[in-house]
Amino acid sequence: MNILLIGGSSFLMNQLIIKLKKEGHRVYLLTGKQSARKDYEKVFESYHFSYENDNLNEIFASVSPDVTIFLGAYDTNFHWRERGREAVRYISGLMNVLVAYSALKQGKFIYLSSEEVFGHGFEKDITEETPVCAGGFRGTALMQAEHICEDYRVNWELDIFVLRLDHLYSIPKKRSEVDSICSEMCLKALETGYIAVDRKGTYSFLYTSDAVEFIYKIVSARKSREYLYHLSSSEPVTELMLAEMIQKHMDQPVKIVEV
Repeated sequence: MNILLIGGSSFLMNQLIIKLKKEGHRVYLLTGKQSARKDYEKVFESYHFSYENDNLNEIFASVSPDVTIFLGAYDTNFHWRERGREAVRYISGLMNVLVAYSALKQGKFIYLSSEEVFGHGFEKDITEETPVCAGGFRGTALMQAEHICEDYRVNWELDIFVLRLDHLYSIPKKRSEVDSICSEMCLKALETGYIAVDRKGTYSFLYTSDAVEFIYKIVSARKSREYLYHLSSSEPVTELMLAEMIQKHMDQPVKIVEV
């Protein structure tokens, strides 16, 4: 199959490229940047255009993808420093990509979302039926993006899927890749000698390699009963349990402080 990946460079993007190539697919890449980048795994062909570029329709027509995967919540082209402006740019970018995809009317479209659409502090287990209730610019933007994908799926009768990756994590190689509570706790322990935890905080983590396997099941499935999937682990972990695991494996004394 021809598969078009859309998003900035990241560990998740490179793991997807490796997996798809290993399974024998022809992988194309739309980076979302005007300039060429060398930190991606090798693909069949790369397109260095922003999501606002007028050439998106031509790219989709040229690639003729059987599957399109937009990294969405994990797209490193969005830095979220100016959250209000970035939220507008995020929704605009998704809309432009969906317009180009819908014009071709071909193949699956997979949008990657995250647990951030639920905000913070849920007391019950989250399921696909749990209504989203995000707060803040980023969470609200991700929530709106899910609604936009559903509208396109229903109104244009397109094969669109939303996959929520619950607390995705990986092993960072450099400080800029510290983007999960796991790596943040490790970094905090190294820098300060203590870890602050909320005893009520509970998470279900999803390792990047497992997420890639889940995503590929949707890529390769002939039919899927649902359009929305919440991908998570089956073993919840509290902040205290996580801090104790880090404390046990550190080479230096680490204190755990409850907040």
